[in-house]
Amino acid sequence: MTVLTESVRRALGAPSMQEAVADIKQAVCSELALAAPDVSIHNTDYFNHSYVPDIVMQWPGCDHRDVFLRFLSPNALSDDLQRIRQSGPVVVDLSAASSTPRAKETAAAVGRLVNESPGVLVTDTEATQYIRPGEAENPIERLVVSNVLRSGHGQFDEDTVRSAVTVSRAAFPAASALEAKPVRAAIDMARELFTNDIERRVEKSLQLIWWAGGGDPSEFPISVIDDMQLNPSDTRDFLSDLLRDRQTIEDPRFWERLADRLDFDMLVDVGDIPASENLNRLLQHLRTRLLLSHAVIDEHPEVLPLYGEFTWSLNDHFLQLNGPNWACRLTPHGNRFSHRRNEGSALPLRTAAERSAGLIVERAEIEEAARRVLLSRTGVRPEDYVGDSLSALTKGFLADGRLRSLTVQSAGNLVTVEFDRMMLSSEPDSPAHSMAYLAVQLLESLDVQDQQKLQAFLGI
Repeated sequence: MTVLTESVRRALGAPSMQEAVADIKQAVCSELALAAPDVSIHNTDYFNHSYVPDIVMQWPGCDHRDVFLRFLSPNALSDDLQRIRQSGPVVVDLSAASSTPRAKETAAAVGRLVNESPGVLVTDTEATQYIRPGEAENPIERLVVSNVLRSGHGQFDEDTVRSAVTVSRAAFPAASALEAKPVRAAIDMARELFTNDIERRVEKSLQLIWWAGGGDPSEFPISVIDDMQLNPSDTRDFLSDLLRDRQTIEDPRFWERLADRLDFDMLVDVGDIPASENLNRLLQHLRTRLLLSHAVIDEHPEVLPLYGEFTWSLNDHFLQLNGPNWACRLTPHGNRFSHRRNEGSALPLRTAAERSAGLIVERAEIEEAARRVLLSRTGVRPEDYVGDSLSALTKGFLADGRLRSLTVQSAGNLVTVEFDRMMLSSEPDSPAHSMAYLAVQLLESLDVQDQQKLQAFLGI
């Protein structure tokens, strides 16, 4: 016996009918809140009325659904459906809480009546315990269970709901592993139990997981072919839902396969994504594959990010690394920073030497009181590339000189930092993790411990 069934049974023993009705409706409202966390629940002043609902569920936007509480019998349900079926309501059967168990023949008769009323959902106090979006193990299961009350139709008894949960839960890893049979079972289930829009969302989501798993979209297993071509909008919606942490996915193989399919523009077209654990997981595999040309640092006094001292986010079509009081924006499209000026100031040589320790400095632009000098290395001497290569390059200049820019070697690339613009540029493009680390190392003052934490987060 479920908690809801027990609560209704207990309410039926209340000393007055008014108290019993109030307790029953409160128990059902609490259950609906667990089954549909994003819904607003309005408890009406009626109970067992012929056509006025006992409860109204309102989702964000315009979707709403009437809820009728009944002790079902075939004759009573037949009359009820004639009056209320046009609105596509939810009927919650309370019979499991009564002292007389319902016969199997009665359940079969109820099922036949429901099948004759498209759009009506009939469930009961033993079935709703499985509708728990917060307990879903993957995005497909969550998509299914979060839409049972919103878009389901037919008879959702205990066996039906439990089967829907099992089938949808199995579909996600199956689609990722390119296993056709469980995927097809989930699509067939969605087609039978949900409205067309939810059925299509299940199909498209599974197809995108199939695609993320390395499968050919044209080989995706669907029983009815109906405009199942992937398009940018489908991909954007799928990634947006995935990266907003609606369901955390821990399987590193999934993220690795997805990283194989993404480029920078496809990623940032998702739109703004705040700090997200799923985005962090994706970037663990994508950070070395994204080749970027520019990075800038913007300082801000904000508090630490949600998921630790460093996080990834997407912001205004930039990939962004967030620190405790700065944000590093990265892009392969350097023209987006063409108007960036006066964001910082020339850096004292001593400070620049500390920050560039261990890096091979190839060029430096020095600003003194009466002159500006561009230095460039003309020869290759091993001693110039050990330790403080900036001091070796700038030997003979005043210690109080200031550095406007410098260029360092990074994995065969030349990376130039402009301190007045708080910006890095790479020729050719460098991997995201390398650009982010160099930007923070050269434009921010990090102690050894912070450097080690950043290296660990970026996998350097």
